[in-house]
Amino acid sequence: MVFSPMSPLIQDQPFTRTRDNTTKYEGHRDIDEGTLELATGSDNDSRGWVPKPLRKSFTKVSQRLPTGWRLGTSGAALLTFLILVANISITAVCYSKIRSQGYNSSIAPISTGGCGSIKKLGVGIHLVINIISTLLLGASSYCMQSISAPTRADTDKAHAKGSWVDIGIPSFRNLRFIQRRRLFVWVCLGLTSIPLHLVYNSTFFVSTNNNMYQIYYADESFAHGAPFNETFFRDKRGDYSVVDPWKIQDQLLHTEIYQNLTNDECIESYAKTLIEDRGTLILVVDRPDNCSIFRDPNIHTFHYEDCGNTSATSLYDMTVYSVGILPAKEPYVSNWYYWICSQEDGYRRDGGDPAYNKPPAELCSDGAWKKQLGADPWLVSGGRVKYCLSETVSNQCHLNVAVNLLWVVVAFNAAKLVITIVVAASSLINQNPLVTTGDAAASFIESPDPRTRGMCLYSAREIIATRTGKNAKDQPGPVARAYHPQQQRWSAAVSRRRWILASAL
Repeated sequence: MVFSPMSPLIQDQPFTRTRDNTTKYEGHRDIDEGTLELATGSDNDSRGWVPKPLRKSFTKVSQRLPTGWRLGTSGAALLTFLILVANISITAVCYSKIRSQGYNSSIAPISTGGCGSIKKLGVGIHLVINIISTLLLGASSYCMQSISAPTRADTDKAHAKGSWVDIGIPSFRNLRFIQRRRLFVWVCLGLTSIPLHLVYNSTFFVSTNNNMYQIYYADESFAHGAPFNETFFRDKRGDYSVVDPWKIQDQLLHTEIYQNLTNDECIESYAKTLIEDRGTLILVVDRPDNCSIFRDPNIHTFHYEDCGNTSATSLYDMTVYSVGILPAKEPYVSNWYYWICSQEDGYRRDGGDPAYNKPPAELCSDGAWKKQLGADPWLVSGGRVKYCLSETVSNQCHLNVAVNLLWVVVAFNAAKLVITIVVAASSLINQNPLVTTGDAAASFIESPDPRTRGMCLYSAREIIATRTGKNAKDQPGPVARAYHPQQQRWSAAVSRRRWILASAL
């Protein structure tokens, strides 16, 4: 925004007609400093919102308060201080909580529960964080605008060079006219804002469980308590962190935590990188002639020997699904939920070495699992699947805090507080800056600028054109012009370039 002082029009001022039939005034009378008064109304009007018993005390207190830009920067310093106290308190509480829970890491959960409630809590915390960071940014921006606001001396210097300054808005342009120490403080305020907004939203985050699960190949009689080869599974329990088949069978008989799924429901429930609400899976298959059919070289199953007489056991084999949610680095490639397609869990890409096993044309995790939907039969590691029994587990989420990042926020918040106090209390700004257009109007009414005399009706665009055009030096001086009222939209107060920039941000 460019401000041009408006010369006051006096009622007894003579007007004449020009050749182009427009009206212009011949001159104006300067207003003495003592004749300019601010209409504030009566005492009751100015303090009407203050209860009568408190008005005298309010007047004494208000007279001691700073005014103008110092009041604004003092308020910014107070707000920054209150936010710093809140940040220190939150950091101390979070640090104490994770230590009391036995965590030695700087990142740890502070609350665990159902994903619905934890996610709502996370949204609420981030809403508060964004409100606080917006207030902090507003306080910092006001101080930056006050520092970069030109003084009357800066304005006169710019006018003497045939240039202009921006008044009433944050401006990079003004930085070329202000003192170096003010420029240094302005840069420090800006630099302390960047890490705050990059780090603040990362201090709290929600995580969810990704369940490992075991896949059992069983006859449908297993769910009704039919016996199985206990020796085979008892010998292997120590090799894996698996759920005992005895416990699974007991849960099938006495609880309702296992859900019966069709083949397609089973595939869609487990063809995910994140398994949050399901656990152990039992594939109910046709009884095989022997367990050797499960020795598919593509699947790393549990057994090292035959399960015995299949007619005498209701449990044939098992495997453990434990592929992480992140893909491995080249040349290795992970294949999630590979068992659905009877593929391997991972492959070494062909690097010119014949020992590298090439992946199939389409991995299960790349979409090959969809081809199993509606498949008849659906074969998994050689077994023909009838239906699935899936363990339902509670969907647990965690609200985590990164205490180390909270300390970073506290550090930059403290630095910002020191800078705002310097701006508000020191003589850094030793002259009254023209922070608002009202400040500029008061200054130019008190001391008119001869360089802009007669330009009271010029728009910012016209002033810039006369100062920056190719033939700027040959431009004639300001010509008095008539005022023609016309309807304007509020949006016209901002240039098109600024509208585009603000919309892009």
